Amino acid sequence: QDLGIKKITIGKNKGVIEFAKDCNFNPTTVVKTIAKHSNSYKFSGPYSIQFGIDPDSSKLDFVEKLLASI
Repeated sequence: QDLGIKKITIGKNKGVIEFAKDCNFNPTTVVKTIAKHSNSYKFSGPYSIQFGIDPDSSKLDFVEKLLASI
């Protein structure tokens, strides 16, 4: 499914997923996911989600799980 992801940036300890303005996901699901995992995820503007990540974990697996949850 095309979620309308514009850009994914992943650093050593954090990352950002930027969505296009015409993104294709349910905003209620995103808000619930961020609220449930507020220690890991937060909004970074109207079309971005910032997340913290363990530097020893698989960054790709983390992002895949995050995208699957929304």
